[in-house]
Parts: sequence; structure tokens; C-alpha cells
Amino acid sequence: MENVTLKTLTASTCSMYSHLLQDFQLVQTLRITYFIIAANIVLIISAILENMLILAALENSLLHHPSKMLFRCLTSTDLCVGLITQPCFVASVTSDVKEKLNVCQVTGDLVHISGAILCGISLGTLTATSVDRLLALQLGLTYRQVVTLTRVRAFVVLSWGVFSSLSMLHFLNPQVFMITLCVNILLCLVGSTFCYSKIYFALRYRQIQVGQQQSENGELNLPSRGRMLKYKKSVSSSMLVYLTLLVCYLPFAIVQIVRAIHGKSQYIIFAEGSTISLVYLNSSINPVIYCWRIKEIRQAVKRTIRRFCFSF
Repeated sequence: MENVTLKTLTASTCSMYSHLLQDFQLVQTLRITYFIIAANIVLIISAILENMLILAALENSLLHHPSKMLFRCLTSTDLCVGLITQPCFVASVTSDVKEKLNVCQVTGDLVHISGAILCGISLGTLTATSVDRLLALQLGLTYRQVVTLTRVRAFVVLSWGVFSSLSMLHFLNPQVFMITLCVNILLCLVGSTFCYSKIYFALRYRQIQVGQQQSENGELNLPSRGRMLKYKKSVSSSMLVYLTLLVCYLPFAIVQIVRAIHGKSQYIIFAEGSTISLVYLNSSINPVIYCWRIKEIRQAVKRTIRRFCFSF
């Protein structure tokens, strides 16, 4: 392949790290870059294994069918991030360091397209989960009549259509594509924050009411309290996923906003590589939270592992 000069690489939209060799010491630059590559390789393995296990376990779980559909959608997209987006990101960074511009350009486009679709759907599904928990609290007994499997399936199909269309903006106008992507991230984060804030204040209000009724009547409605405790545990699990979502996605959106205002610099480029890896980290953390906090999934995972071990 024809050698490419540093000047040409600097002008390239693909180049993320190689032109930094002009200003940074070579050893320091390569250390940071190879650390990002190594970290993503570890995340690829964990994302694939963990999400495959969760998908297999969901087949035998006792979750409400619409909730199971949301978890399947989320787990499938996280699995595809480990199978498609992260390997392309590793290939893009590696080819950039090796100054293989053609490979870098192709894999870079795949990263943008698959990342916009898969990470976008994952983020949208997590936001839908927060809406689902809020509706479960507000609707009570009518929740199962409103949140149906058909409506959840329609949401999943709509999500694939919206984020697939968004990914095409990368070829039409990369700047508009990135701005739209950041706006979607911020809107999802704001939506989740709003839902969990309403849930928190509603639960606090109901807890005060229960305390007042107990002090007035001298007795406790055990079935109602049991349902409330079960719901609070479900909400706390969802909020843990939300906090992880905030930590993983918000830095990426902030870096992109700073880049749009101040332009591309050596520090922003390294920050991009780090925050993109943080977004991919979310695909490996989610399955761990499911097993840890959701009893039905934890039991299904144990049964799946037990059957797998006995099959040999």
C-alpha cells in the first residue's frame, strides 16, 4: 500500500491518533493508544459471553412478557455491539496507528453506522424501561392492560427504523449526524432522569402515607407493603442501570459538544477514544446488573449454567 505522509493523515477525517505524533512523544502516544485497544478487546470478550448467557437465560425466565421483550432487545443490541461495533473500532484505531488509511476509513464508517444503530437502540430501550417503571407505579392494576406485548414490539420496530435512518446521516452530513446523535443521547438521559425523579417522589409520598395510616390505625396492611417493597426493589435495579447509563454516555456527549465548540485538538481526540470505550463498557456492565439485582434473571442464569455444565 502506498505510504501516507503525516501531513496527509492530518488532513484525513479518519485519522484519530497518528497525527498526534507531531506533538506528543511517540512512546507516550502509543502507550495510550494500545491501552485503549487492549481494554476494548477485553470488553469485546465480556460483552459477547455475558449477553449470550443472558439471552439464553431469558428463554426460561418468569418475567412479564413485555418486560422480557425489552430485556431481549437490550441484550441483543449489547451483544451486537460486542460482535460488530467494538471489533470495528479496534480495527479502525489499529489501522490508524499503522497508517493504513483505506482500512481505517472503511472500519471508521462501520463504527459510526453500527454504533448509531445499536447504541442508540440500547439507550432508547433503557429509557423505555424507566417509562415502564413509572407506568407500573401510576397505573397500578391497569398496568398490564396498557403495557402490552404488541405495544412493546411496536416500540422495538420503531426504534430500529429511527436509528437506522439516523445512521444514514453519517454519509450525508457527518457534522449533523454527530449533533443529532448527541441530542438523542441527551434527550434519553433527560427522559430517564424525569421518570426516576417522579418515581422517587411518588414512593416517598406513599411511604409517608403508609406511616401515617399505621400510626392512626395501629395496624399495617402487609399485602400492600409487600407489593410496595417488591416494586421498590425493581425500581432500585432500574435506577442502578440508569446511573450506569449516565456514567457511560454523558462523557461522550460532553466531549462531542466541546469538540463542536472548540474544534479538534490532541486532547479531545484522546478523550474521544476514552469516552467511546466508556459507551461500549455499558454493554458489558448491563448483564452483570441484571444477574445481581433481578431475581428472575438471576435464577434463569443459574438454571442455564447448570444445564450447560450437566450437558458435558
